[in-house]
Amino acid sequence: MKRIFLFVISIYLITNCQSQILTKLIPEKVFQNNSRLWIKDFPSTELPKDAEALIITVYNEGSSITVHAKYPTGYVLIDSLKTNIIYNQTNSPEASYNNGEIHVISGMPMSEAESVVVFKLTDNKLVFIKNDIVDPNEDLHAQIDEALKSGDIKLAGELALGVQSPPFGYLESFQMTLLIRAHEVAMEFSKKKDYKNAAITIGYAYDFFNGINEESDIKPDSKEAKAIADYTYFLLNVKDYKKCIEVCRTINKLSPELAGPYLHLGNSLFETNQKEDAKKAYEKFVEIRKLKKEENRIPAYVFERLNTGNPSQDKPEVVVFKFFKWYFDNKINELELTNWNDPNMKFYRVNFSATEKYLQKLQTTGFVSKTYIENWRNYFKRRDEAFLKEQQNDGPPMGFEFDFITNSQENPEKINASDFKLIEITETKAKVNYAGYLVYLLQMEGKEWKITGIENNEN
Repeated sequence: MKRIFLFVISIYLITNCQSQILTKLIPEKVFQNNSRLWIKDFPSTELPKDAEALIITVYNEGSSITVHAKYPTGYVLIDSLKTNIIYNQTNSPEASYNNGEIHVISGMPMSEAESVVVFKLTDNKLVFIKNDIVDPNEDLHAQIDEALKSGDIKLAGELALGVQSPPFGYLESFQMTLLIRAHEVAMEFSKKKDYKNAAITIGYAYDFFNGINEESDIKPDSKEAKAIADYTYFLLNVKDYKKCIEVCRTINKLSPELAGPYLHLGNSLFETNQKEDAKKAYEKFVEIRKLKKEENRIPAYVFERLNTGNPSQDKPEVVVFKFFKWYFDNKINELELTNWNDPNMKFYRVNFSATEKYLQKLQTTGFVSKTYIENWRNYFKRRDEAFLKEQQNDGPPMGFEFDFITNSQENPEKINASDFKLIEITETKAKVNYAGYLVYLLQMEGKEWKITGIENNEN
């Protein structure tokens, strides 16, 4: 009797549960959701009675999920769970059963990495286990890091190009990393004067991916910019003038305040017989060095190459003529070397910033000696001391009312080479007369005649 009673109760419970399930059925036309995922390979032995499959649905990009059982006539909710998982609906998500676990897999945005979310379904209760990120490039990244560490720049670049579906901007960013490491390796070669391998090493990084160009995201005066500047030095030393010119012109636009690349550009252009373009590069190099007060870092040959013609082959009278010609093409008002046009001035003073620029201009011609420059520098100091004593504030400043080159208040309208006469010469010294009264003193320095001073023989 007891067994009959239990059997009847069991039949009642089964029938009642089935009727409850049927009352909670969601018709197919209602159960429409783009995020539905069939759980592949779910064991039929673990499915609810008469169910065909289990469906897991992810809502609001991973904020909650549900599991439904699919029946021939509709769907029944088994359980729901609030969660916070990484889920990318747009990158081919899928769900599968694996060794008692439900895995929900979706691709990471802009990457080959995958988000793998693991759940368990126990007694019709959904339980969150973990959320892993699986990167298929993990081993490759380890190899890249090892190549960078060992200094194998070429290998590191080749490996980086093999990264599957890299995130946006990855290769551009890696190029900067590669460039900095390549520079470190190249500098070790440079210490041994091995400029060939130094150039090759940075060349791998410079040409990596699409190469560096004027549109590259390189900040002025940055580590990357300075690495490229050193690259131009290595290229120049291995006489790869074509590549050096290309790289110099790029870095000059990306980081125009760096002086070195202008020098290397000038040298490469000079060596390839592009003398006019070389002169422009040298002029920019000199300008930057002077702005930074680094005149001592300007090689002497730069001034020589900036001259008109070849001074080593010029006679003394030709040197003076060319100096005159340059001066009248680049004339300066001597009064501007003082503060005479400053409305706020109380008494005249020498503007030493202006006088230094003036002397630097003269020196860049290559026609005058250091003695000539130093004599004028001392002259300006003496005139400033005189202004302090005399306290002049009216009329042209004393000592600045004449042209320093012609030693006159009247300048010629036209200059001819025939106006300059050699009147005295020895192996190391010479004198050149101009206009009958002005005598230029010259001295041989190396193979060049340099102007050292002026004498006025008018009286």
